Amino acid sequence: MTSFNDLNLASAELESRASELGFSYAKPAFSLSLATAKDLKRLPSTGVNAVESTNSELLRAACKRDAGLLLVNPLKVPKFQKDDGLVRAVGEAARNAPLAFEIPVRAFLSSKFVYRAKLVSQVRAFLRLCLKFKAPFVFTSGAQTAFELKSPREVIAIGVFYGISPEQASAAISKTPQKLLEGLE
Repeated sequence: MTSFNDLNLASAELESRASELGFSYAKPAFSLSLATAKDLKRLPSTGVNAVESTNSELLRAACKRDAGLLLVNPLKVPKFQKDDGLVRAVGEAARNAPLAFEIPVRAFLSSKFVYRAKLVSQVRAFLRLCLKFKAPFVFTSGAQTAFELKSPREVIAIGVFYGISPEQASAAISKTPQKLLEGLE
């Protein structure tokens, strides 16, 4: 049986609900929003860590640090869907460290109207880049409430909506997170 993993819940209170939905591992990560290079010093060297920034260079610098299991959320970077330099940096760094892009489902669920269509288009293009450059990616919930928490089957459906195959979407919540967690140990 496949074990499904959510590497970044926004709230520890949702762990039991995630387990009920079918996730075998669902825990919050240490989240850090990078604004300046000084913020990189606050990144712990152990555990599951998630970083986001509007600056692509800061995310690349985070990839070079020893930060345990690192999840890089590119969605706040302007024109992230065209940033092949960031995708290459994560792809190269992922060969030596537990590191992957984080695509939070919450971003899709909380966007509305034309913003949702724009996000879907951007994530589709970004995932094509990830597949092209062999950069690992995982889907996380980022759920802050029980209503935002989706079952593995629903997350796979959202992945298919983003333009990847059901097998690739399933791997993004099962095989890839499992490899990352094994690399952490």
